[in-house]
Amino acid sequence: MKLTLQRRQVRVPDGRIGCVLVLPWFTDPERGVVRCDAAPLLVEWMSETLARGAGNDRVVELRAVPGGGEIGAGPSAAGVLSAVSWVGRDGGVGGFALVAHRDDGVASAAVSAAMGRWTALLRSRRLLVTDMPALCRGGRRAARMIDGMARAATRSDGGRVFVVGRPVTGAPWPTGWEQAGVVCVDDLDAVPDGAPVAFPAHGVPPAVRAEAARRRLRVIDGTCPLVTAVQADAAAYAARGDRVVVIGDRRHASLPVLTACAGPAAEVVHDVADVPAAARARDAVSFVIDPGMAVEDALPIVTALRDHVPELAGHHFDVLCDAASDRAQTIASVSSGSELTFVLAADERDPDVRVARRSARFPAVRVVTRLADLEAEPLAGATALGLVVTRSAPAGLREQVVAALAGLGPLTCRRRSVDTTPYPVRAAGPVEDAPAGGAVAERPDSLV
Repeated sequence: MKLTLQRRQVRVPDGRIGCVLVLPWFTDPERGVVRCDAAPLLVEWMSETLARGAGNDRVVELRAVPGGGEIGAGPSAAGVLSAVSWVGRDGGVGGFALVAHRDDGVASAAVSAAMGRWTALLRSRRLLVTDMPALCRGGRRAARMIDGMARAATRSDGGRVFVVGRPVTGAPWPTGWEQAGVVCVDDLDAVPDGAPVAFPAHGVPPAVRAEAARRRLRVIDGTCPLVTAVQADAAAYAARGDRVVVIGDRRHASLPVLTACAGPAAEVVHDVADVPAAARARDAVSFVIDPGMAVEDALPIVTALRDHVPELAGHHFDVLCDAASDRAQTIASVSSGSELTFVLAADERDPDVRVARRSARFPAVRVVTRLADLEAEPLAGATALGLVVTRSAPAGLREQVVAALAGLGPLTCRRRSVDTTPYPVRAAGPVEDAPAGGAVAERPDSLV
C-alpha cells in the first residue's frame, strides 16, 4: 500500500467558512472515483478535534462536492480539497478527503493536522471477526416454532401469540415478531383464555406448565430437548430424596427454571468456591448442569464436588450443551490472536466483554457501543485486529466498523467460529467375560 500512497490538494467549487466537509467519495484525475469508506468515522474524529480546540464553533458535514474534487475548478474556487488515496492489491482505490474554505484559517489548520495524523494510520491490516449465531440450536428451533405459530395466528384470526419470557436472554427480539403479534409476558396472568402460548428454549417452571394445562391453553413447547432432559433429571433426583446441586451461570435464563424443577432440594452453585457449602449436606447428593453454562466452567465444579462427595451422582454428559463453550472459544480464539480487539456491545456489562479480556494475549480490548468509540490512537500500531460481535451489539454497528477499518488501508477480513460436534464412541473389539446374552453390564444411568 505504501508504494501507491498519493497525496493531493486541489481547489473545488465548494466550501464555506465555519464548515469542514468530509467526502464520501471524490474523483482523482488519474485513479478515477475514490471510495472513502472511513468517512463516517472521520466525521466523528474531526468533530471531536474541532470541539477540543479553537474551532469549536465549526461544523463538520458528510457530503460530496460538485465535480467530486476534479482538477479544473480554477484558482478562484473557494474550497481546498486535501486528499489521500491508495491502490489495493485487487486494483480497488481507497482514500479519504476533507474540504475547508481557503479563507478559514482555523479550519484549514485543523484539516492539515488531521490529514497528517490519519495518513500515519494507514496500513494493510487483517481483521478476524467472530462468526457466532445470536441463537443456539435450541433457540433457533424455538424461534422457528414461534414464528410458525405467529404466521398461523395471523392467517386465521389476526390474533396474538404470547411467549412466556424472552426466548433467549440477551438476544435481540426477532425482526417482524412485534408486527406479527408476538407478545412477551412474564407469566400466564397476562394471557387471555384460549390464546396461543409459546414456551421459549430455556423452558418454564413446572407451575407454569401446570397452569397452562389447567386452563387448556394452546401451547407450543419450544423448550430445547437438552433443557427438557436436564429439567427431568433435576425433578427425578429431587423425587428420590437427593440433595440436587444445580451448577449454572447466574446470568442465564434457564437457571431459575432448572432450580424450580428441583424444588426445595435445589442448591445452586455458580463456581468452585461455592462447593464446600453445597457439599455439607448429609443426604445423597446429585448434580445437574444448566445447559447455558460453558462446559469448561462447569466440569471443574463437578470435580470439586466429587472431592467432597465421593458418592456423587448426576446426569451423563451427553445432555450438556456446547453452545456457550463454542461461543467462549470463538471469542477467545479471535481475541488471543489479535493485537487490538474491538468488542461490539451495548455496554461494558456484556458477558462477552469479560471473555474477550480474559483470553486476550494483548491488553488492548476496546468496547465499542457506537462508531465514535473507535479511537485513532490504538489503531496506529496495530496490524492484527479482532472484532467480537456480541448479542447486545446495536444493529448495523458491525457493518459500520468493518467499513470504517477498510477505509484506513487495505483490509483482509476473515470470519472464525468454533463448532463442537458429537464424535461416536464404539468398542474397539469384543468384550471378554461379558454377561450371558452378550450384554455389557453398565452403571446406573444416573451415575457418572
